[in-house]
Amino acid sequence: MNRRQKMKIAGQIGLVILGIAIIYLIVMVIDNRIGIFESDEEDDEYVEEELPIEIDGQEYELAHDMETYLIMGTDNSGNEEAEDRDDYEGSMADFMLLVILDNTDSTYRYIQLNRDTITKVPILLKDGTAYASAQMQMCVAHAYGGSKEESCENTERTVSILLHGIPINGYYAMRMDAIPQLNHAVGGVTVTIEDDFTELDPEMKPGATLKLSDEQAYIFVHSRMEVGDGTNTARMRRHRTYMDALAITVKEQAKKDNQYVNRVYKELAEDSTTDMGSKTLSNIASKMDSYTYEGLFTMEGESTTGVNEALNDGIVHAEFHPDENALVELIRDTYPLREVEDTEDGEE
Repeated sequence: MNRRQKMKIAGQIGLVILGIAIIYLIVMVIDNRIGIFESDEEDDEYVEEELPIEIDGQEYELAHDMETYLIMGTDNSGNEEAEDRDDYEGSMADFMLLVILDNTDSTYRYIQLNRDTITKVPILLKDGTAYASAQMQMCVAHAYGGSKEESCENTERTVSILLHGIPINGYYAMRMDAIPQLNHAVGGVTVTIEDDFTELDPEMKPGATLKLSDEQAYIFVHSRMEVGDGTNTARMRRHRTYMDALAITVKEQAKKDNQYVNRVYKELAEDSTTDMGSKTLSNIASKMDSYTYEGLFTMEGESTTGVNEALNDGIVHAEFHPDENALVELIRDTYPLREVEDTEDGEE
């Protein structure tokens, strides 16, 4: 694997980082052999129609037994608690992380996605049907639909489109404004501040090592425009810093109290939306406990700003334009593929 194929591996975050909140805690359950799943609920079968995997006009299929899960952190820009689907408005997906399991090679890795990535986004009506699509920021996909589930499914499909049809097997979304609750539930997380947050909190100076208060945790994870260069790339780095510190905190506390993770999980569950049941979550965590960790990857590309005509709001938004050649290399490096051969009558 050459340097370009590795696509800026973002550092060894460790064995137990599966998302910014709940799923990470579930992994800790397995890592510490702590029982948490008390429900006998069966998983819903994944039935969404998959896109063909297509690169440069050639159709492919997965050559390995692969699983891909999308972890999301959403902002509070929508109206997701509306009881009537006509009043429902989805929020933006601020944080997106892919968890990829290769069951053939017994390895796993992460791909952290930039919310500002410009890609084809299906535009849904309130009844959940798609009537069009447009090139826009990937985070906007979560704003469409008539329910939390439809918003998540639309984001899931958008990510699959970006990845040339790679199937996504499940999603887990948590509100980013639940970060203070998460921080409180784990007893605070300690980080070293790299960016200047003093405009928002005078204690958050570059170089300071702080056990973040609940409010400071939200500032650290969510703030963007008021901090540093204002890019989502910098905020993605802070996401990784917080998750790394969260790993240390939960691991230490779980060793002292075998009910610790269980309590945190239950406190945060109501702030989450998922199509994965307890059996799937437990299975993911079990595999990650035994598989080889390959690293966390990000996409190469260019960060710019622009007015997106599809949004029709006249506002200059941050944009991330992925390098298509590098994206294809990342896909091929992550997912072993084989060509789909056409038969004489045109059927597979």
